Amino acid sequence: MMNDPMSTSTSRTVDLTDGLSITVDEYGDTSEGTAVLLLHGGAGPHSMTAFATALSEHVYVIAATHPGFDGTERPQWCDSAADLATAYLDLLDALDLSGVMVIGNSFGGWVAAEMALRDTRGRIGALTLLNALGVEADRRDELVDTRGLPVAELGRLAFHDPATRLSPAALDDRQRATMAANGRTTVIYGGEAFTHDPKLRHHLHRVAVPVLVAWGEQDGIATVEYGRAYAASFPNGHFVPVPDAGHFPHIEQLGRTLGAIGDFVDTVVKPTVTAPAVTSTSRTVDLADGLTVTIAEYGDTTESSAVLVLHGGAGPRSMAGLATALSEHVYVIAAMHPGFDGTERPQWCDSAADLATAYLDLLDTLDLSGVMVIGNSFGGWVAAEMALRDTRGRIGAFTLLNALGVEPGDEKQITDPRTVPPAQIGELSFVNPAFRPDFSSFSDEQRAAVGANQKALATYGGEAFTHDPKLRHHLHRVAVPVLVAWGEQDGIATVEYGRAYAASFPNGHFVPVPDAGHFPHIEQLGKTLGAIGDFVDTVVKPTVTM
Repeated sequence: MMNDPMSTSTSRTVDLTDGLSITVDEYGDTSEGTAVLLLHGGAGPHSMTAFATALSEHVYVIAATHPGFDGTERPQWCDSAADLATAYLDLLDALDLSGVMVIGNSFGGWVAAEMALRDTRGRIGALTLLNALGVEADRRDELVDTRGLPVAELGRLAFHDPATRLSPAALDDRQRATMAANGRTTVIYGGEAFTHDPKLRHHLHRVAVPVLVAWGEQDGIATVEYGRAYAASFPNGHFVPVPDAGHFPHIEQLGRTLGAIGDFVDTVVKPTVTAPAVTSTSRTVDLADGLTVTIAEYGDTTESSAVLVLHGGAGPRSMAGLATALSEHVYVIAAMHPGFDGTERPQWCDSAADLATAYLDLLDTLDLSGVMVIGNSFGGWVAAEMALRDTRGRIGAFTLLNALGVEPGDEKQITDPRTVPPAQIGELSFVNPAFRPDFSSFSDEQRAAVGANQKALATYGGEAFTHDPKLRHHLHRVAVPVLVAWGEQDGIATVEYGRAYAASFPNGHFVPVPDAGHFPHIEQLGKTLGAIGDFVDTVVKPTVTM
C-alpha cells in the first residue's frame, strides 16, 4: 500500500530563503478557489500520493517533500518542525495562496500545528491533523518512540490491517537506502524528544482557525486518547475517530478520512468563513439629534491606533472576519448603519453624507485620532464622504474595498443591484461559488431581515443608488492617503471603475486583489490584509513621520 498509485501531478522545486528549496507535487486545477497543502510524516512523501490524488478531484493540492527526504537537500540550519513551519509559510507566500487547508500526518501534523502558531499573514484557513505527533503525552503509554524499531515492528504498530503493512523482504537495496536516509532526517527534525515538543501544547490556545483531528483508532504509535487530548488543546478543535485504521487513516480508510474532512468543511469551515465566531463587545452610542449607532469593538482599546470598519449592503456580519483579523494588531470599531439588523434610523438620516457626519461624531465621542477608516461597497462611499468632512483631523488614512459612490465613466462599469435577481447578485459578487449565499435555504426570518436591510440601503442610496453624480468632483480635497483595493472579478463594480476611483484622490493607491469579487476581504482575506499592511508600511507611516 505504500507503493505509488497511478496519479497525475506535476513536480517542481520552489526556491525560498537562505538556500532552502522545497520540492512540491501539484495535483488538480490551480484555478480552484481553494487549496490544500499536504505534509507527510516519517513514511515519506509517497505515503500521501493516493490521498493527494483523491483530494484533487475537488481542490488544488500541493504535496510537499520535507527537505532531506527522498534525496533532496536540507540546509544545516533547517533542523526542526518550527523551521519547516516557517519554510511552508514562505511557500504559501511564494505561491500567493490564502484560505489554505493544511493537512499533516504524523510528524507532518506537528509541522502543521507549528505553522498555525506562526501564520501572521492569514494564509491558513483550517488544519486537519491525521494521527499527528507534536504535543507531549499525558502518559508514557500513549506515545511510542519509534527510533530504532525494526521495519516489521514499525508496520505492526502503524497499520491495523496486515495487508497494508510494508514487507521488509520486498524492498530492494535502493529503497532500503532511501528509507534509512529518510529515517535519519526524521530524527534530526524530531530533536531530542523526537515525538514532541514539551512546550507545544501550552501554545495551541493561540490557534484561531478550526482544526480537525482525525484519528485511526487502532494506532499503536499514538493512541486515540492522545488524539482526543490533542484536539482539546485547540479552541476550535474537533475530534473524529476513524475505525479500522492505525497511524495512517488516509491509507487504510481513505473514504472515511475524506468523508470526515468533507463533513468538517461543510459544518465548521464554511460557516466559520461566512459567519466567523468572533470575540467582540457590542454597545450603542448616543449621538446628536436622536441618532444612535450600534458598534462592535474588537481588540485592545489601549492600542495606539484604531480602525473604523463600515459595511455595505451585505450588512455588518460581512465585515466580522476582517474585523477579527485586524484586531490582532489594532483596536477595531465595526459600525452598524442605523436601520440595519433592526436598529432605529431617524427619518432625517437618509444619505451617505448623513452617515458620514454621524461617524465623525462617533470618532469625536470616542476621542479617537489617526483612525484608518475601511469601507466596503456602500461603506466605502460613506468613508469617502467622511474624508470631505473631517474638519477635526480624526482620520489618518482610508481603505476602500470595492467601494461605490462615484459616477462611473461608462455605464458598463457598475451594475445596479436593484435590477438583478438575488441569486445573480451572488454570482456577480463572488468568484468562488462556495461563498455565494443560497437564498433558497433562508428562513422566513432571514428573508425578512435581508429585505429590511435592503430597504435601508435603498433609502441611503437615493435615486441613483450606487453613486452621487457630484462626489468625484470633490475628492481632490482629500489630503490623507487612500488605498483602493479591488477584487478583480467584481461583477458589481469593475476593476476599471476602481482604478478611476483611486485616481480621483491626490494620494490614492490602487491595488488589485486577484481571485476575488465584490468582497475581497471575504474571498481573499490574506491578500487584503497584506495589501493594507503594505499600504500602512510604505505610505501611511512615512506620511506620519515626515
